[in-house]
Amino acid sequence: TLVSAVAMPLSLIPTFAVMAALDISLSNITLLALSLVVGILVDDAIVEIENIVRHMRQTGASAYQAAIEAADEIGLAVVATTATIVAVFLPVAFMPGIPGKFFISFAIAVCVSVLFSLLVARMLTPLLGAYLVRAGGHSEDDLPAWVPTYLWLLRKALNCRWITLFAGIAFFAGSMLLATKLPTEFMAAADRGRSMISVELQPGSTIEQTTAVVQDITERLEREPAV
Repeated sequence: TLVSAVAMPLSLIPTFAVMAALDISLSNITLLALSLVVGILVDDAIVEIENIVRHMRQTGASAYQAAIEAADEIGLAVVATTATIVAVFLPVAFMPGIPGKFFISFAIAVCVSVLFSLLVARMLTPLLGAYLVRAGGHSEDDLPAWVPTYLWLLRKALNCRWITLFAGIAFFAGSMLLATKLPTEFMAAADRGRSMISVELQPGSTIEQTTAVVQDITERLEREPAV
């Protein structure tokens, strides 16, 4: 748990440094990006640790040797996962127009954080695992009570693969249909607690007349209890 928990700050702090170097502020867009990938930042480390523990249990190897074997075994998979995420989100930085100005910081925050997560998972996590992970823990006989039920459902789903496949397609189609019914907009409307009033007088009105009208409107607004 400690090794996995260390992965998040070690991925986020360098990301903040890169954002500061690129003059990117911590805004709603960048916070959305970091909240989107926060699970991925920990997931890479968890995969490494779980594989180390599996090697220790199955082969009886020491933590040091298990860390070497486990890191070598899943290295390509972890790199491929990170590369896929970067390939998906990096093109967002090249969006044209006003949306592109907003989402370039989104893409940079996502890509930089997952790349630092990859470095932590490939370099630091095996190192910490080699010296901090201990043999033992829960055995396969100490599984939670819900696991047998889950395994039973999983076997049923695999035995009825065509029904499972069509059910998945139906759920996906239904989700797409529901998505078309949702209202969409680029920026959500926000209540800023203020009103805008525009006053237009007839052509030829003097500045004194305009000032008097505006002053009258101001006095009326001040008498309103909600203002």
